Parts: sequence; C-alpha cells; structure tokens
Amino acid sequence: MHVDVVTLTAIVLFLPFAHIMYVLSAPNLLRVGSFENVFVEAQDYTGGNLNVRITVKNHPKKNLEILSKSVALTVDNKFQILTDIKIPDDQNFFTDDPLEKQYVYLQAQFPSVTLEKVVCDQS
Repeated sequence: MHVDVVTLTAIVLFLPFAHIMYVLSAPNLLRVGSFENVFVEAQDYTGGNLNVRITVKNHPKKNLEILSKSVALTVDNKFQILTDIKIPDDQNFFTDDPLEKQYVYLQAQFPSVTLEKVVCDQS
C-alpha cells in the first residue's frame, strides 16, 4: 500500500476594510518536471471576474521567471480554482546536486495584492 503525504502551506491575506480574504495554497515541496497543484481563492469577493497570475521565480534574487500561468476566478468557480503548474526540467535553473536544497518563490498576483511564499524545490 502506498500513501502519499502532502504538506500544504496556505498564505492568507485578510483586508479588513474590504472583507476579502485572498488565499494561495501549494505543497511545501515542488518537484521539477512534475505537475503540482496550486489553489487560489478570493473569499467573500462579490465583484466581477478576477484574473490571477501565478508565477514561480528563482530564489533568492527573483530575477528569473521560471514559469507563469494565468487563471480566472469567476462566479461560476466561486472565485476559487485548483490549477496545476509544472516547473520545467529542461532549463538550467537549478543545480544537479541532489543533496543541495533549492528554493523558489511562488506568487499569486491578484489585481490588488500579491501573495508570495518560498517553496523548497526538488530536482
């Protein structure tokens, strides 16, 4: 029997003046070349469609965009979406040393705020 354990970390930003909570949730470990799920949400949001840009950037400099994906939060999906991302394994973004821990920045850019978390990356 094989059991996968996934540890998730959520970043939540609550804007008290607007009563909207923005959420970015993803595994603490992202594997290069594999599809990984990312969840974004705008809780208590009642406006029009929201376009959210999900990006992965190198750590610590943030000067290279490794991947980018846009999703739409709508009334139909209740302003939440679970989408997949795949960090390309055909680029030279990471070292080949399997013992070296490597990190990336995962960002969700909502129209009015950007959420960010540092994620461990496994080649």
